[in-house]
Amino acid sequence: MWKLFEKGFKPDFEVIADLSPWAISFFAATLIAATVREIYAHAKKAMSVPEFQRILEGNVGVFAAQVSVSILLLFYISFMVIKRHDSMFNPDAGVWVASFLLWFLAVLSCYWGYAKTVRA
Repeated sequence: MWKLFEKGFKPDFEVIADLSPWAISFFAATLIAATVREIYAHAKKAMSVPEFQRILEGNVGVFAAQVSVSILLLFYISFMVIKRHDSMFNPDAGVWVASFLLWFLAVLSCYWGYAKTVRA
């Protein structure tokens, strides 16, 4: 596909298979955004206002968890943006642990949100 645009192009598979704290953090943020949108879309499909309110009220804990994880992610990503500009930055074990912990929290809150939405 890429050879259609540039004949001498050679893909760099290290870039394609990039697994970095940066990528993991943005993946976690995307998961949360997609789940919040799914809960809202499911609630919006409800035919009556009381049912819409019931679905949203039933997911208050989910929203609270996702807002908390989102705030943590935003702070973490903002620090990552600052550190990435340092040419000597090489993520150590603490950065990887924090990235995977935030990703795990995002996955748990998204699973919880999706499960509650499907059951509602």
